[in-house]
Amino acid sequence: MVELPNLFIIGAPKCGTTALASWLSIHPEIFAPATKEPHHFSAEYCLTSLSLDYKKLYQNWSCNEKWAIDASVWYLHSPTAVPNILAAQPDARFIVLLRSPLQMIPSMHQQQVLNGNELENDLVKALSLSDKRIEGEGLAVSDGYPPEHLAYFRSCALGWQIERLLRLVDTDRVHFILHEELERSPEHILRNVYKFLKLTPKMPKAFERINEGSARRYPWLDRIAKSLGDLKHRSGINFRLGILSWLRRVNRVKRKRNPLDKKQVNEIARRLSSDVSLLGICIKRDLSCWLDN
Repeated sequence: MVELPNLFIIGAPKCGTTALASWLSIHPEIFAPATKEPHHFSAEYCLTSLSLDYKKLYQNWSCNEKWAIDASVWYLHSPTAVPNILAAQPDARFIVLLRSPLQMIPSMHQQQVLNGNELENDLVKALSLSDKRIEGEGLAVSDGYPPEHLAYFRSCALGWQIERLLRLVDTDRVHFILHEELERSPEHILRNVYKFLKLTPKMPKAFERINEGSARRYPWLDRIAKSLGDLKHRSGINFRLGILSWLRRVNRVKRKRNPLDKKQVNEIARRLSSDVSLLGICIKRDLSCWLDN
């Protein structure tokens, strides 16, 4: 059996990738490893560096399973991931989920604060650091985390990322999903994914929301978990016991985000309107409503 996965959900973050990967994992012809986001192929953000460790994630992939998933959400943003994937798996297929920057930016900021990577809790102040973070300056960014991920005006601009992807991969091997359509009609969207994969549909019993917006119950406990995770990574320990993930999970509480005010909406629209237009051209969809509040 092929040792490397052949189906890649490459992003974007906070666009529904966790839910989609979970729903697909119940299909008898799809193998999903225990580690959803190994980030093996992105050289600048590699969480599973050793090829042997990466292949171990797929060692239970059976001949009855047509597809094996790698759902690493920063592959789309990465300049190295897709070329590396194609070098290792030339016939790979890709699924990309997309979202309006008016929704994606605050959702991403909230998640990164929760993860301990974003040290600026105020969204407006974090956005003001975006341009310097694009240049690699780690202002209010946790040590060791790529500041480019937190340069929201760049990392949440999906047009340029999709344009680059389509220079490398034929459109018939890429399936695009809009986040708002996934939320509105998950069964219809999932059926289209199965059509793309040439599989008989298998639906979950319920389309539950996964990885919803949340906050830390005890910030000090999350800092301890992050410090232990960083120590593990620096020590070259690649296997995962799930203890740190469990600790972070029990320390979370659901919390709704405050809506963007008019000034924030206008600034995001000003900065990203041309990129949204580019994305619409790339995927042949009218996305003009994305920048309406």
